Amino acid sequence: MLRFRAGRQRKEFAKQLDNTLRIISSALRAGQSLQIALNSVAADSAAPMSEEITRIINENRLGRDMVVAMLDVADRMQSEDFQWFAEAVAVQRDAGGNLNDIIDTVAETIRGRAEIREKVRAYAAEGKASCYVLMALPVALAVLYSLMNPGYLDPLFSTTIGVLLLLLSAVLYTLSAFWMRAIIDIKV
Repeated sequence: MLRFRAGRQRKEFAKQLDNTLRIISSALRAGQSLQIALNSVAADSAAPMSEEITRIINENRLGRDMVVAMLDVADRMQSEDFQWFAEAVAVQRDAGGNLNDIIDTVAETIRGRAEIREKVRAYAAEGKASCYVLMALPVALAVLYSLMNPGYLDPLFSTTIGVLLLLLSAVLYTLSAFWMRAIIDIKV
């Protein structure tokens, strides 16, 4: 249950990241500092983004480096995209430059990655549906044959060769289930 809730929270955080970066970029264009921009995001965003940004702000007020706090949030949320944002802020702080342009570039990259992720998920969903159909088909046919002709599958259970064939098919069925799962389990 905790893994499910944490996963859902991470997905929601990833969905909110693009809008968050837009708000930060707009605030910086308006002349606000990064600290004030993060405050406005914390006030205007929904959870979990507001909670994590508030944590960054509070840790920074207690003397912790803002980039380190951002990297901790990226680790906690397992967000490579937020890690990019934190590293972009660190590079800008060390090398200088326009933080607006850097954040806009990072946001554009994140948007492109999110599009690709959604396309891959859509294609993987088609593969998962095919997997479920292929795995249910032998069982459904066995039940259908048993209902249509009650004695039709009796030789599988009463003869030695039938039992061996049943065991072999169960092993192959299990192996194919693992194989299909490995094929459709795409990490993006």
